[in-house]
Amino acid sequence: FRWLGRAISAFFSRKGWLRIRSFYLAWLICYPQAWQKLAFSGLLLSFLYLSASGFSFAIFSTRGIFGLALLLHVVCGGIFSICLALLVILRAKHYLTLPPREGQNETSSSISQASLKPLLQSILFWLIVLSGFSLTLTALLSMFPYFTYEGQVGLATIHRYSALVSLLSAMLFLDQAIARPKT
Repeated sequence: FRWLGRAISAFFSRKGWLRIRSFYLAWLICYPQAWQKLAFSGLLLSFLYLSASGFSFAIFSTRGIFGLALLLHVVCGGIFSICLALLVILRAKHYLTLPPREGQNETSSSISQASLKPLLQSILFWLIVLSGFSLTLTALLSMFPYFTYEGQVGLATIHRYSALVSLLSAMLFLDQAIARPKT
């Protein structure tokens, strides 16, 4: 608990906020056009709301998400799925291949020659994408009347576990991108 307390207090310190701000500005520099910045910001903000509302209702309410929070959850889910698809189109090529080492061309890079950090970031990126698409698919399928009650419960369970995988992989991805010092 001491370790967790130190990590949380470091996150809310001035240095932690500056690190997050610099990461956000670096990501915005990666997207020079306004619609790319809008897609990244939409994904980030919708993901934050979806995570906060979904997990707070799952933890603190026996009833589940309802009311205005559910309506905003559905709207943010649509924004999340559109922005995720746009960012996959924009950033997929950066996470498909491993970067070459210095002094090598792109065709000679291999897994044994690459460092672990870009490989882990690529794996986490695709885990976020797959779990995000699973979240979108289960949300859309649960709106159709083709499933029985057991099927709806199964879709809700898959949706919850996909949300958990998505949140954990996003946290690990950001930990690799922000918190770890560059080597």
